[in-house]
Amino acid sequence: MEGKLIVLDVDGTLLTSDSRILRSTRRVLASAVGKGHQIMLASGRFPGAILPILEELGLLESLYIASNGAVVGRGEEILHEEVCPVDALETAVAHAREQRLSVNVYSGMRWEVMDWRDEVAKEAAEVGCQPTLVDSLTLEGANKVMIIAEPSEAAAYASWVRQNVEGLHASTSLPWLVELVKAGVSKASALNWAVNDMAISTQDVIVLGDGQNDVEMMEMAGVSVAMGNASAEIKKQADFVTTANDQGGVALALAQILRLR
Repeated sequence: MEGKLIVLDVDGTLLTSDSRILRSTRRVLASAVGKGHQIMLASGRFPGAILPILEELGLLESLYIASNGAVVGRGEEILHEEVCPVDALETAVAHAREQRLSVNVYSGMRWEVMDWRDEVAKEAAEVGCQPTLVDSLTLEGANKVMIIAEPSEAAAYASWVRQNVEGLHASTSLPWLVELVKAGVSKASALNWAVNDMAISTQDVIVLGDGQNDVEMMEMAGVSVAMGNASAEIKKQADFVTTANDQGGVALALAQILRLR
């Protein structure tokens, strides 16, 4: 079998619900690399929260997709990026501040916040890195803005942005998180850039994911796999359904598709 590009969502796919990489997953990914396949992580996380995972896997030289498709990088080098229009961000951020919501701004390797709140501390513990506390957020050059709020507040805020702000795409990756990127930016748009740069056919791409922001990548791929913990809607979009992230779904799927041990 010719070498494939294996694209893995991170939270809910590669990682367990308590943010671990299972031993079986490590073993199968190492076997895949040994047989000439390539691994690419694709996440809503910003680069600083992806690099520790790649280091743990011994894949720091691999390309990755970060910030919901706004960044493609290798190590600390940003190879391709999309930035949000400043005027649109100013409007969206001002509304979030009026609603007293937590605003997180991501530019390349940098994560800025103006307020150190419990929800920020929880996010920092989850992703394994710390934000920079600033007096004024730097919106110029921002790849992504993330709003952390109670689920009802997050849903209302995302709806407000969609109705009132042009030039941004608002997605609710988790019930309490709203992610803002430039309109037209997605994991799929970043994957399209990456496969063109790598001169790889999309038919040689295998995508594994569990979220709505993975569906467009699944539609592009030669083979798509939904995790067992994905919603029924996501599962309908995939070629195959594997077991849940906590049950070794990544290892099981890749072992079967690529005949790995």
